[in-house]
Amino acid sequence: MILNSESVELIRANAHRLAQAIRSKDDLVDLATASSFEQVFSAIETILTNTEMYFDDNLLIQLDVQTWQSFKAVLLVYTLNVVNRQINIARENDFNQQVGRDFGASSTNL
Repeated sequence: MILNSESVELIRANAHRLAQAIRSKDDLVDLATASSFEQVFSAIETILTNTEMYFDDNLLIQLDVQTWQSFKAVLLVYTLNVVNRQINIARENDFNQQVGRDFGASSTNL
């Protein structure tokens, strides 16, 4: 896999889809700890089996024994970025709702 703007854009799109499909960061452990092409492929197979995720064929065609480390690194970085963004948005929403409830409760006691 040659990392160029086209391949990185493919990875970015697939990472976004993956982030939407997984339920937690723990779902990425097998992929994150994979240390060989076979383990990466097995981790991808597990993700495909356990979620509604799918990877673009153009992306998987570029995955081979020489390039799996670049593929894995970029895919994980983009995926974790999206997951962390979703977690932070959820936390902010929870905080804002809590502040709204606290404010509403204190203003009714006046």
